Amino acid sequence: MDSIKTEECIAIDFGTSNTAVYTYKNGKYLNPVYTVENYYCIPSVAVVDKHSIIIPDIVNQTQVKNGFVYNVKRILGKVESQFEDSEIDERMFNSPLKFDEHQNPYFEVSYRVKKSKETRNVYPIEVVTEILKRCKEEADNLLDTSPEFRDCVMTIPNYFFDPSKKALKEAAKRA
Repeated sequence: MDSIKTEECIAIDFGTSNTAVYTYKNGKYLNPVYTVENYYCIPSVAVVDKHSIIIPDIVNQTQVKNGFVYNVKRILGKVESQFEDSEIDERMFNSPLKFDEHQNPYFEVSYRVKKSKETRNVYPIEVVTEILKRCKEEADNLLDTSPEFRDCVMTIPNYFFDPSKKALKEAAKRA
């Protein structure tokens, strides 16, 4: 068996509140990737509006109002029947949790456009994809090779069942 030599790699620890990104280059870990104001984690939070899902640099409690979604990791890959005896509560996400015809959860996110209030439906996999895209962008700033030729390793929580793992892998592919 041939050994695989990786020159550059991205490692992602996808967390409920924050996501850490690490890089491996020339045999050394460049830990961790720093973002704005030297924070070493990317918030696992999204700001949603009519046209985009943005992962902010920093989140403080005064910002968390309309248009924010968080704790998406808790419901990634789950269906409505898995919520019946669960401690998961809609208030955990800052947006109403709804279910489509296939029992997949989505957020009904409210945001402001001028003086009116609008809503947009956003699926957890969409938010996770944007979080992972942000991780990739931050790591790309430190690495030299083309992203198509780079490896990535990601932690998968022990409590994730196959549907959640599959959804996380799909989000990673989309990113």
